[in-house]
Amino acid sequence: MISQLTLEQKLQGVILVIICFVAIANYLIK
Repeated sequence: MISQLTLEQKLQGVILVIICFVAIANYLIK
């Protein structure tokens, strides 16, 4: 199933993870 993901879907997933990571980092810094 995972191997059938398109490059765009993988890219969106990576971006989503980065956004979540940054949000958590900002919360911890505060």
